[in-house]
Amino acid sequence: MIRGKMAKETYTTREAAKMLGITKERVNELANDHRIGCQDPSSRQWSFTYDHLKRMTEVSPKAQLAGNVGDFYQELGVKRVINAAGTLTRLGGTPMDDDVLDAMREAAQWSVRIEE
Repeated sequence: MIRGKMAKETYTTREAAKMLGITKERVNELANDHRIGCQDPSSRQWSFTYDHLKRMTEVSPKAQLAGNVGDFYQELGVKRVINAAGTLTRLGGTPMDDDVLDAMREAAQWSVRIEE
């Protein structure tokens, strides 16, 4: 997930291809066919925002934003690992479902007595 100011504003075709796991040619094809991205009229080079990349994943089944794209941990220089051992606190616990995260976000807006 890209977070605030750590997010890069635009990506080149090469960067977009790497982030989407597809070829540069496929990125250009999606950009042309679906009018996704911004093309410089003089250089004819494409640039893409994160929203453009998300749109590409919607129109192309093979395009998927890689987990390390705009990854908070990558920005901090923390190496990711593959957890084959199950839920371990030392490996960050377990990824949480969106419903759980939504409930946590809602609960975090209020102060309450924890003992209740």
